[in-house]
Formats: sequence, structure tokens, C-alpha cells
Amino acid sequence: YMEACDNVQMARYKMKLTGLGDETFLIRKAAVKGVMALDVKQIAVSGNWMFFRDGRDTVVACRRYKEEYPSLDSVLSAKAGAPADLPKGLGDAATNAAIFSAENADDDHVLVKLKAGVALICGEGPAGSYMEKKRVTYDGPPIAFRIAPKLLVKITSDYPQCEVGKMMMKVTVGRLTYVASLSVADKKPAGEEGT
Repeated sequence: YMEACDNVQMARYKMKLTGLGDETFLIRKAAVKGVMALDVKQIAVSGNWMFFRDGRDTVVACRRYKEEYPSLDSVLSAKAGAPADLPKGLGDAATNAAIFSAENADDDHVLVKLKAGVALICGEGPAGSYMEKKRVTYDGPPIAFRIAPKLLVKITSDYPQCEVGKMMMKVTVGRLTYVASLSVADKKPAGEEGT
């Protein structure tokens, strides 16, 4: 498999990599972007380099690093929480809420409150706040978390069926497992105290 992690989100994509054995290879995200454009057919390793070749003999070479990469098995295999189906409209609400949350340069997150059948999206900044309710398919315990609005938009448009828990949101689609770390909701937006 190929795996990526940035301490906020992680992903694992299972694939057949014949001939590489059990050795672990670490390459930078910027290098992987060049590999993503290929339909990789072969991978080779030589010294500090990895080579990816497609069926048209295009080769991308990436420097590999020998640093220790932590095992993400326990997180990627864990149950995240209750099943949820987050419609695209939830991402649209996050985009609207982001108009205000984007004013918080160091903390651009929207607040999401889930309870049976309903999600409340809130964005707040120095100039004002935005709140919108959306219907969702969710029957787990009430939960509140903060998430980057662009990440929520991506999840609702590409992977709406997921598991949501207090600490993470998890998507499993075919050979892809994706986990996003959720920050704990620490304050209520203005006008939302009684909700």
C-alpha cells in the first residue's frame, strides 16, 4: 500500500507492488504529485531514489528518505464512530460558513454539530457569524467537532458515506481508507447557546 499522513489526516491506498518486498519507502508529498499523473505499471528502487514508470515509458524519479515512518495501523483499522451520510449540501454550508471563519487566519475551522438526522454548521469571525442546518443521515450520539471547511467540502463531495466519532472521521471506499482528525468543539458561536 501507499500511505500518507500530515498529523491532521491520513490515507492508505492498497495496491499490488510486486518485487519490492516488505521494505518501507518514504518520499515527499511534492514528489508524489508527479507520480499521481502516471498510470504506474512498474516501481524500482536504486540507492536513494525510487522510479515510477507508466505503460508509455514515462519515468518519474523521486528521492527517498530513510527516516522512520510511524505505523498508522491502529488508527486506520479502528472503528471511528457511527455511520453517517453527509450530503453535498453540508459542504455548501461549510463554504458559506467559511466566509467568516477564514478571517481567523490561524484557526480557519467551522463548527459541526451532529445529532440524529440533523447537522448544524457554524462559522465565526471578527466580522460576523453564519449558521445553517442541514438534514443528514446520522443516528449516532450527539457530537460536535471543528474541521477545516475545505476538508469538509472535499469529504461531502467525494466520500459522503463515512464514520464519525469524537476524534475522527473515517472513509473507506474500495482500496482507499482515509481518516481526518477532528478537533474538539471548544466554544459556541454567537446566538447558538440554547441549541
